[in-house]
Amino acid sequence: MSEPRLGLPQSSPVSTAARDLHKQLIFINFRSDRLASGFAIGRKTGHSRQQDGNGAAPTASPQPKRIGQGTMIKTVIFDFDGVIADSEIIALAELQVSLAQYGVAVDWDMLVEEFLGSSVRQIIAYVEGQTGRAVDPDFQEAWYARLFDRYRRELKPMAGAEAMLDRLEAAGIDYCIASGGSYKRLGVALQAIGFAQRFEGRAFSAESVEHGKPAPDLFLYAAEKRGALPKECVVLEDAIAGVTGAGRAGMRVFGFIGGSHLEGVRPLHAERLRAAGADTVLTALSDFGMLALDAGRDRLTPG
Repeated sequence: MSEPRLGLPQSSPVSTAARDLHKQLIFINFRSDRLASGFAIGRKTGHSRQQDGNGAAPTASPQPKRIGQGTMIKTVIFDFDGVIADSEIIALAELQVSLAQYGVAVDWDMLVEEFLGSSVRQIIAYVEGQTGRAVDPDFQEAWYARLFDRYRRELKPMAGAEAMLDRLEAAGIDYCIASGGSYKRLGVALQAIGFAQRFEGRAFSAESVEHGKPAPDLFLYAAEKRGALPKECVVLEDAIAGVTGAGRAGMRVFGFIGGSHLEGVRPLHAERLRAAGADTVLTALSDFGMLALDAGRDRLTPG
């Protein structure tokens, strides 16, 4: 399935302070002053190489920035729900209602552990496995009707998301979304938070690949569409499935636990993300430093 048009890219001016780091290596900086060294290169696994319906080639992306030892960063790949938008607290609550209608009772911790990053196909398969019967054809429609109504009334960007994206744009660093949600859900949510134009042509759904997270397919698809190799990408994820999938794709991945849905379970979820392969776990988007070039030298603009 091809990606729908969501708007036109836009950028905002930004003023940031830079400081020199290592002469040969560039690092990701965190507010805690923890430094992580150059990007690890993982094993590339098989994936779906689907194209747009019109057979379009992958979208061109900016020239990569050097991050040391000859490795370059080209694209930052973000999960959407619970990273760019503070949406999971709404989505999981409404999913809990839908599951209860089928007699599937799950508490909040189980919702977070089992369903963060899952596609609708995976959720339906779970329900059918638990109940032994097929779900009604309107399962997704009923869930989405409640969800979209709340999105339009309540949904907000994650704190710090706009400033972070502004800095990436100012530095010429490419970015995109790789979401387990459908294109319809992405479109409604991006419109609700005012980011539709910003992510035009760079919001990718698990609907475009055969296997959703924790398979690597979606991350490899997003990288291909942006013209980047796996080793040229870094991923920011709040879901165990997403961290696992990004690692399987051979990408460096950071965990994120700043969403409202993780209130009260952040320490536990942080450990789960680390166990799944996250290099570091962040509590705020301002902690996610960005890579930039200043006067021809590798520099870091701190969060």
